[in-house]
Amino acid sequence: MNLDNFELAVMGQLKRTPEVFDGDLVCKSGRDGLVKRGLAQRVRKFEDGPYRGCQINELTAEGREVAAKLMDHENSTRN
Repeated sequence: MNLDNFELAVMGQLKRTPEVFDGDLVCKSGRDGLVKRGLAQRVRKFEDGPYRGCQINELTAEGREVAAKLMDHENSTRN
């Protein structure tokens, strides 16, 4: 799977921090790409959060699997 740099940045962020508010994302276009691929999702969890209807971004089950494989691959190529 070929992810662009923006998608990879968001995937890494969501792997490290499983739930991220929209305003805290490193790149919304990267998130949008992951959502289109079915690797991430936006969930309305907090009607009264930092702002009304704030969105939480998180990896899907498939996204977590892909992230784990990518991170394992990166770690193996560094050694």
